[in-house]
Amino acid sequence: NLWKFDLLSEDDSKWKPAFDIDTPFFTARGPQQLDGKRDQVQPITAAPLVRANERSIALEKGDEIITRKLGGLMIAFGTGRNLTAEDRSGDIEPSVQSLYAIADLTSYAIKDKKLIIKEADSGCTKISLENCVAEQNPLGKMGENINLAKQKFILINNPDDDSAWRKIESIDDLSNPASWKDFDGWYIDFPDKGERLLHSLQFYPRTNLLAVYSEVPDTTNAKNGGNTSSNFGYIESCTPAAIDTSRGYQWRTFINIMDGKNATFSIMDYNGNGVFDDEDYGIASRRMEKGSPMLMTDEDGGVENNEKLNSPGLHLRPNWRQLY
Repeated sequence: NLWKFDLLSEDDSKWKPAFDIDTPFFTARGPQQLDGKRDQVQPITAAPLVRANERSIALEKGDEIITRKLGGLMIAFGTGRNLTAEDRSGDIEPSVQSLYAIADLTSYAIKDKKLIIKEADSGCTKISLENCVAEQNPLGKMGENINLAKQKFILINNPDDDSAWRKIESIDDLSNPASWKDFDGWYIDFPDKGERLLHSLQFYPRTNLLAVYSEVPDTTNAKNGGNTSSNFGYIESCTPAAIDTSRGYQWRTFINIMDGKNATFSIMDYNGNGVFDDEDYGIASRRMEKGSPMLMTDEDGGVENNEKLNSPGLHLRPNWRQLY
């Protein structure tokens, strides 16, 4: 569950869930297998990442198209965990985990030098043509009356490199302002068996691109009388020598928080020629060995040792915090 809380009151005894004591903002549920029914609980163990929603919504008014800013926030988070013996059990087939970015369209205002939630006008909705504030309701459970645009990973094999690469295919396109009247964000399912999100998300410098490190943990294969079972979990120092082990891996993915699409510029050196150009365009994900999920910044020389970040500038202030 992704919860939302109202902490605006100066009296902390009045802090409360935004909707109801037993009503989360969103419940993540995924399929047991890719493209299956979304009826499996998806745990969230890494903190969400938030950015102001800069997209617009386009609506028809007779023969005229009216476009206005959506406002609010995009909240990105992934699912997966490795906390219990059940998470590492080879007797249980791991279900599919996912990456989400959902819209919280609540608007705020300053009144008497205090931050308040704007009140919705009577009859105002997200797709109202008037310049009003939509009342935010809980999005509900994934798979039940909630519309998120679907994205999909496409595996690519580079014949000149032993590593694997992926692109993102937009099943539902959120880049068009007209599509925002039908969707409340987007999601993408991790396709590899046992792939999950265990690390905090980051932003690629000066962009809306999420840097996502999803992980397929180490596996252990216990040999006992010819029977073999796989255990999805970290290899621990006390693992018996009779247990065969295979090394896990991770995927580093760059994906736009606003619409779940590929970067609009070359961000990884797909063909390995040391140049970031059109021949590398469209690559969103690279398979890597496990390690600390550290993203190089422009001060460090850029991602993939790219000396010059040719990304478009981010025009919004990405975040702020007031210190007392």
